[in-house]
Amino acid sequence: MGVGTISAQQLDRRTLALGAAFLGSLPVNGLPVVLLLRFLMSLDATQAALLLGLYTAGNAAGLLLQGRLMARHGHTVVLVVAAVLHAVTLVAVARGAYVLVVLAGLTFPELNTSLRALVRTRTTLSVSTALFEVASVTGPVVGGWLGDPVTVLTASALWTVGATAVYVLGIRRLPPPTAGPASGARTPRLVVLYAVPAACFSVLAVTAGLVAASAQQSVVVGVLRATLSVGALLGALWVVRRRVRISRPFVLLVVVSLVAAVSDNLIVLVVCLFVAGTALTPITVLTTLMVRKENPVATLALMQGVAVLAGGVSTAAAGWLFDLGGAEAAFVAAAAIATLGLLVSLWPLAPDHQPTGEPPGQGKTHSGPVDN
Repeated sequence: MGVGTISAQQLDRRTLALGAAFLGSLPVNGLPVVLLLRFLMSLDATQAALLLGLYTAGNAAGLLLQGRLMARHGHTVVLVVAAVLHAVTLVAVARGAYVLVVLAGLTFPELNTSLRALVRTRTTLSVSTALFEVASVTGPVVGGWLGDPVTVLTASALWTVGATAVYVLGIRRLPPPTAGPASGARTPRLVVLYAVPAACFSVLAVTAGLVAASAQQSVVVGVLRATLSVGALLGALWVVRRRVRISRPFVLLVVVSLVAAVSDNLIVLVVCLFVAGTALTPITVLTTLMVRKENPVATLALMQGVAVLAGGVSTAAAGWLFDLGGAEAAFVAAAAIATLGLLVSLWPLAPDHQPTGEPPGQGKTHSGPVDN
């Protein structure tokens, strides 16, 4: 079945999978905040930070492991097993088994990675990226609203299993994914293009938050993070409606980082975070479309895993730079990171695969059902 002849039933399943992937993103974005609250009840700040680092490392390792397993054994069995193990682990963490927090990160079912591998169109990728950013704001809010960390962790375990079950139903009998382009960027380049925005956004968001906190504007701290997500939604419209070259969003990142470095106005910072958010979705979508493999889940998982690590390291580095040289030093570092991404994005690609729209293999499908 060609791309232009997708049935109503398949469209419904794609929508169901997209919605389930969004719901499944809420726990992974909200859990770090909840875990921090839980740890600080009985641990000092250093120990809590260490355990949060282990959770992030476990999540990055889980991306790599689950990506390889999904490539070999299909998506359904890997995601279901991961969801069950994750739920059991969270319940154990809620009861005080803090050492298992790394396993909690390792076993979180990577629904978004699966979705991006199975449905590689600009529209679906744009919406999934934007919704993931929305989840990064709403996840902590929901977790904070529920209150008691033990209750949140238990609810998160059940929520993740439910979202995974709905997602697995959604991806059944999806139309086969389009074949990847015959040529394109190699994996190291894709990893850099994917990790650089994560690092840059982490530095921008953390530094802007520190500036707002220093000015005793606690309300603005939440607004800054939400602004990134709103920008990501606008970026989704940008990449769907326009043919965008991947270098242009990187130019935006360089410019807004430098503007933030020379301005101490909080309103300017809000605008800078919004513009930076609009660059997020195009970079994520276009980089995903550059993956040339027909079964791209392992490569996509590698890209996302490195991005998670890059974001974690950059978060810590932003705080260090802020203490060392102030907000200016941190924002200049963000500009330098974005410049690296810009230079890599300008490296010539093969003529048949410029990352401006749908993959060149559009319309060429595999025979038989998708191995879900």
